[in-house]
Amino acid sequence: MFKSEAMTNANKISKLVEQISDIKAQLKECNSDLKELLEGTDLYNSIMKVTMEQSDKVPEKAAASQALKVTMAVYSAKSTDH
Repeated sequence: MFKSEAMTNANKISKLVEQISDIKAQLKECNSDLKELLEGTDLYNSIMKVTMEQSDKVPEKAAASQALKVTMAVYSAKSTDH
């Protein structure tokens, strides 16, 4: 009885691990799509432009990361304001 129970649990664990893997892949794709859409907004481009103009010391990658965070926060706030 223990053997079949262990096999059943092993199968359940295996299925759950597979589900998690699938969800991670979906999340990665969603994040990529979201990033692409946010980078195409006027808000993102304005933040990038201002950041790059205001400081020569800010690396472009850091500016892009910050612009993405701010743009995401603005759109997140809009989606919760009903």
